[in-house]
Amino acid sequence: MDSILSTILSAFTHNPIFVLAIIAYIVFSFLKSSKTEDADEYETSGAEKTWEEFFLRINRAMNFIQPLVFIFVALVIVLLYAAMLLPIYQNMEVHL
Repeated sequence: MDSILSTILSAFTHNPIFVLAIIAYIVFSFLKSSKTEDADEYETSGAEKTWEEFFLRINRAMNFIQPLVFIFVALVIVLLYAAMLLPIYQNMEVHL
């Protein structure tokens, strides 16, 4: 269990994209919830247009970043499986 935890922690320390993705997700969630709570406070003015523009930009950025993060996580998973299974297959010798 200790080696798994140290592997996960080293992945976070060596790959800051994980930390950035988590921070972006938290900020996006916080801003989305604050928009719905504060909707009554703003009239249809420049402030509301600015918020809509901001959320539109955030959504576009997340639509670009999210697939990249998923691809990166999938690549890490495949590499972890390869790192675990390749030593097993290297020990097996097939004589034809």
